[in-house]
Parts: sequence; structure tokens; C-alpha cells
Amino acid sequence: MASALGVGVLVGLAAPRGIEDGAASASPAPEVAQSIADLAARDEWVSALADAATAGRLNGMRVVMLVTDGASATTVDEVSTALAGGGATVESIVHLGVEWWDPARSTFRGELADQVSATVTGVEGLGATDVLEHAIVQAIVPGALPQGATDLAAGTDTTGADPNVEGATRQQVLLEVLTRADILSVDHPALDGVDALVIVSGDGPEGAGGAVNAAASVWERYLGSTLVVVAGDPDASDGGVPATAADAISAGEGLPASTRPSVVVIDEQGLAEAQVVMALTEQASGGAGVYGNVGGFDLIAVP
Repeated sequence: MASALGVGVLVGLAAPRGIEDGAASASPAPEVAQSIADLAARDEWVSALADAATAGRLNGMRVVMLVTDGASATTVDEVSTALAGGGATVESIVHLGVEWWDPARSTFRGELADQVSATVTGVEGLGATDVLEHAIVQAIVPGALPQGATDLAAGTDTTGADPNVEGATRQQVLLEVLTRADILSVDHPALDGVDALVIVSGDGPEGAGGAVNAAASVWERYLGSTLVVVAGDPDASDGGVPATAADAISAGEGLPASTRPSVVVIDEQGLAEAQVVMALTEQASGGAGVYGNVGGFDLIAVP
């Protein structure tokens, strides 16, 4: 857990919020000017330390970024930069449309699940939501199979999928169907294996975080490393924890660490890279945690 503790040090050194934006006047008192200079120097040091602590930690890791409806371009850029800084390669960026969770579209999703169920591996007897969760990851990750499933090409699959739809062809079929249904939008599909899925989520409606986390816990069975990243608001009176993040944290509490997605709440731009990289590092080792501003305190909670 040394890496997690390392981030704890970094987060603890983040600049305090006691000096408000308006505290620095045109002619600040000498002691105030010195405090501002000290904070700026410390922020620069923390940023440099974060870079040094995370550089190369994700070397060789191949990642798909899944961006949900409502996520800001700023957060997507922060996460992309963090992954690159850690040495990871983003194989694909996929956008998940509002059709995926909108309660008014539940009948449509049920019909879509019936349509694709014969093509999806490992979903025999599952409900529509579960079928689509499996379909999404099998559409965006080449050769994706749930734990315990055998590749159809080996001729020993017992998961109930159509034996005439295999490998890349299965992925292409699912990707086309889900794209036409406005469930997914892909800039370019991943062409090689993928090690981790990083979900960048907006602060959606009540319960949206639970839905994201439930899907992520399914996707964890394929990749072993899944991360839910949400932008926090450091100036919010409730501590800045978005409802989506709170829902995701709560939904994951009952899951074992080895199959639980980690949650990152970004509220300090200078620490985004450390939070994302260390969370993925912990995921890769079989652990899970919560990183960022939670309950009004900058911390890392590792069960």
C-alpha cells in the first residue's frame, strides 16, 4: 500500500482553501503576499512531486476511456493527460449516450437487449440491463469475454452465444448495433488488447452513479481494472462530492475489493494525475479505493 500512502501525502499537501480567491487585493499586506508566494511555491513543489511519483507507473497499460453523457471536456482532458503522464496508451475513447440510462427508454433497451442477446457471450438468462452491460464492453474491447467463458473459436463455449459470431466479428456486430441505437459513439475502435477501462462520468441524475458503478463492476470481470472518475467542486458547501461519485461509492461498498471499481473525485487539478495513476496502479494489483475530496476532506480511503 506504499503507493496509496504516497498519494495520501500528496493530497495532504494540497493548498488549503482558507485563502479565498478574493483575498489577494491589488496591494496585499506583506504577510498576505508572503503567504500567497509560499502557497504558489508549495503548489509548484507538489505538482513536481506528483509528476515524479507517477511517471512511468502505467507503462505498457492499454486503456479505453468511456465518457458518459454530461461529462465535461475539461475532465476528459485531465484524465487523458493523467494517463499519458503515467505512461498508459489510450486505445480508444468511447462516448456512452443518455439512451443507456434514461428511465423513459427502458422499453427500448429491453427490445435492444432481446435483439443482441444471441450475439453477446455469457448472458443466457440475464435481464435486459445486464445484457446491455455485457454487450457494451464486448463491443469496445477486442476479444472481450467474461471471466469463466471460453473463446468460441475453441469450440467449447457454453455461454449461450451464437457460435457463428466470433471474435472481431462479434465486436463489429455489437458496435454497429449499439452505435445505431445511440448507446455508443466511438472515435476509433480499439484494435488490440485492453488492460483497463476508465469511465469519465458527469454528475448525472440521482442514482446515475449507482448505475455507472453497477456496470463498472460487470466490466471489472473482463478487464480487472475499472475506474470511475468524476469532477468535484471544491467550493461546494457539501464538500464538493458529486452525487454520481457518492452513489458509486455507496454501490461499491458491498463488493469485494478484487472486483470493485475505484472512484476518483478530481477537485485539485494539480493532483488529478496522481489520483488517476495511483488508483489504476492499485486496481492492477487487485485492490480498490476512493481517491480525492470525500466528505469535505482531501484524502484517500483504502478499505
